[in-house]
Amino acid sequence: PETGGDTLAEELPAGEDASAEEVLAGNGSSSEEASAEDEIQPGETPPGNDILQEGEIQPEDENSQSEDQTEEEDFDNLMTLDELKDLDNTTAGSTMWKSGFSLFRMIKKEDWSFDAYYVNQEDDHYVEKNQDFSLKYQMEFHTSRNFPEGTVEIRIPSALLIYRDKTPALPDDVAVPLAYPDHPIPSRSTPFDYYIDDEAGELVFFNYREISAGSNAAWQVLYKGLKIMEITDGTEWSLTPKISATIQPAEEGEEVVIETGTLEPLTGRTDSSVTLSSISKMPYSASGKSYTPGLYTESQVKSY
Repeated sequence: PETGGDTLAEELPAGEDASAEEVLAGNGSSSEEASAEDEIQPGETPPGNDILQEGEIQPEDENSQSEDQTEEEDFDNLMTLDELKDLDNTTAGSTMWKSGFSLFRMIKKEDWSFDAYYVNQEDDHYVEKNQDFSLKYQMEFHTSRNFPEGTVEIRIPSALLIYRDKTPALPDDVAVPLAYPDHPIPSRSTPFDYYIDDEAGELVFFNYREISAGSNAAWQVLYKGLKIMEITDGTEWSLTPKISATIQPAEEGEEVVIETGTLEPLTGRTDSSVTLSSISKMPYSASGKSYTPGLYTESQVKSY
């Protein structure tokens, strides 16, 4: 008889029992069969499980980063080398850029090079000043290998010259942070900090962080507003940059190598002498006074 719903099973012949398999509602399969289908057989991997089978390679996660993978340095929005050189003589700057080759440098080793020269002067290594002036030089370092923190050191005399009053003319602006190796100050535009070695009278530049292979660093040192009349005429100076770079051993058992170099000095002198080129004479007269040449008595001289 109709029940108003779906018939679950057709009538069976008399005397035969309907099994659960034959009368399972809606799908014609038993729960045991469903369980059997879902059962994980030996050696099989459960659906949705990412367990690797032997010989398979785990695909890389785009958002993951291996331990030995380092983030590449970002030089965006830093000055170019030309922009740095174009700064006027009252401003000092610094910058970095990526390059697989080294520009011409005064010191050129197998893995690094270094240079220092005057900026905005006719001669890169000699100047002569005869009036008030500002003067700056630029240092550049290139490397084709990684230099770990504290493995590059550059030294140069701190005083440009000595004034008449015996005080030194020290830099007014150094375009890298003033700090010591145990308390470095980071800067995006340079891997170098500096401090003043008072005993040696030198500026000491050191890399407070790793300098990566293929990178270049440039920075300037400025002496500003020197007054020529405060400097003895004929004063000369000579600033000799020296560099040392420590090469770490590539393999165990190799020795540490320290490479050094000395650049051509940055020299100059002042010329504040005055030359009398001509003179003219005119007779002097005053109303009511007579200065006629002649012999005078003491009383006559006193009357004037």
